[in-house]
This record gives sequence, C-alpha cells and structure tokens, in this order.
Amino acid sequence: MGDPIDTRRRAVLAAGAAGIAGAAGCAAPRPASFESSAASAPPSEKRAPVRATMAGLETDPDFARHLLNRFGYGPRPGDVERLRSEGASAWLDAQLRPASAEPPAELAAALSAMPSQSGSHTADLARYAQLQADVLRTGIDDAGRERARQELTRQITRVQGEARQARLLRALHAQRQLEESLVEFWFNHFNVFAGKETVRVTVGYYEREAIRPHVLGRFRDMLGATAKHPAMLNYLDNWQSVAQGFRFPGGVQTVGGFQLPRGPNENYARELLELHTLGVEGGYTQSDVTELARVLTGWSFDRRMPGPEHAFRFYGPRHDAGAK
Repeated sequence: MGDPIDTRRRAVLAAGAAGIAGAAGCAAPRPASFESSAASAPPSEKRAPVRATMAGLETDPDFARHLLNRFGYGPRPGDVERLRSEGASAWLDAQLRPASAEPPAELAAALSAMPSQSGSHTADLARYAQLQADVLRTGIDDAGRERARQELTRQITRVQGEARQARLLRALHAQRQLEESLVEFWFNHFNVFAGKETVRVTVGYYEREAIRPHVLGRFRDMLGATAKHPAMLNYLDNWQSVAQGFRFPGGVQTVGGFQLPRGPNENYARELLELHTLGVEGGYTQSDVTELARVLTGWSFDRRMPGPEHAFRFYGPRHDAGAK
C-alpha cells in the first residue's frame, strides 16, 4: 500500500492544476486516474500525467499563492518566494507532517511561558474547584469570600487570555499553516462553551490536549479525546450521567444547591450523534440517543483531586451495565 501522504499530495497538486487553469479560463490537464481507460493502464502510466502536472506547478507563483490561501491564512511577506524555492511537493509534505519541524524559537518561547500551553489542565482545575468551593461555602466571612471570588476571576481571565493569545500567535507565526487551519476547523466542530462552570478554565487546555494532536490523524482518536476531556464532559453534562436509580453514598457534600444526578443525561449522546458524527439526518432514533447515553454513564472527571495528568475518570458503580 502506498504512502497515504504521497497520495494526498498528488491529489492536491492535480486538483490545484485544475483550479489554476479554471481561473485562467483554459482546460486543465486531466490526471490519468480520471480517464475511463486508466483502470487497465499500469501504475506508472496512470501517474505520468499527474507527475507532468506537478512538475509544472512546483515553482508556479500563482499556485504558490493558491496553496497558501487554501491551506493556511494566506501568504505572509516572503512566503510565496519560500514556497517556490522549496517546491510545492516538498511544502505539502511538510504541511502534512507538522511534527517534522520545530516551531520558530520566539513562538516556542511565548507558548512555553503560558501554563495552559505547556502543562496539564489538572492544576488549574483543582485550583478552580477549591476557589469555587470557598466562594459558595457557608461560614466564610465576606472578606474571605470576596478574595476567593477575585482570585477565581483572575484565574479564568489568565487561562482564557492565554488560549486566545496562543491561537493568534500560532496563526501568525507557525510554519505549518495547514495544521493551524485544521485546528480551527475541528475546534469549531467539537466546540465547548467557555462560560460554563469548570469549562471556564479547562477550555484553555482543550484545544492543545484534545484537538491539536489529532487533526492530521484519525477522526476516531479525536472523537475519543474530546469525549474524555473535562471541558466536554462538563459542557454537555456527561460528567453527571449515571445509571437509572443510582444513589451516591450518604455523606456526599454538595454546594450551591446542586442536586445529585439519579439517571442518564442525554445531552452529550445527542450531540455526539447529531453534530459530532452522523448528522441531523443521520438515520438514528431517540432510542439510539437513550441507549448511547446509557453506554456513556460513569464517564466523568474529578475536579477536586484530578491527579497529575488527566482528570477523566470512569466510575464503574455509576455505569449502566445492562444490555443495550
């Protein structure tokens, strides 16, 4: 089986030839793989027209601008010249393998100075939970409550500010512009609301931990990473989805009038089918939503003691183990 990245690159270049030629009002050379007679031709003959097309595009300035516009945020000063010097094929290879090059030193330094861009979500999540508890608990004086509230606001402002700054810095300075475009696309697809509960701080880590590592990998891996991230678990309430009739042990403390859950929550299951995978007209039923919600019972996270790496927890006693 051939290299899938090589296959992608050749397809992009062949499609680019058609786009450039179409913009110029002329007929584009048609790759042999599109011809009806191609099925019986040897592989070397099938690829020859594509190779000829690629050779003509390697240093074409219009095609360079086309690639930079379609695969990133457009050409920066010097980008067209750099792409022509490198060659379109080599440039695409590098875009499809973002880990093959280190980010510019200034960008790397700026990102490493931001806790949300260099560490795990666990420390900020635990700190948020403690401050939130201080704000809500009884028995604290007004001055102490206000100090906790102000610290909570500072924490949220810092984490969300870092996330916005990191996104902008990467879009401006990262050499792997295709990766940045795909991160924006998939972050929008698996969106979370930054104004909800603990998402206020975990959202700052969500892109880097659940989206970015998978944009040029398998969709299944990204789906699993987003499903288990505290930002998504909190946003769509799966963290409190339990088997029907489950009762928490006596003595579990709650604050702020929060009611302990007593059954499956369908919010995430419905979003997973309707928006993340199959689509609105995907052929699933309400029964499918209900059964998927049962499958996902017990998927939660620990906000108070999240551990050093990841707050996701599967709580077996909360899971609905019945037939589905």
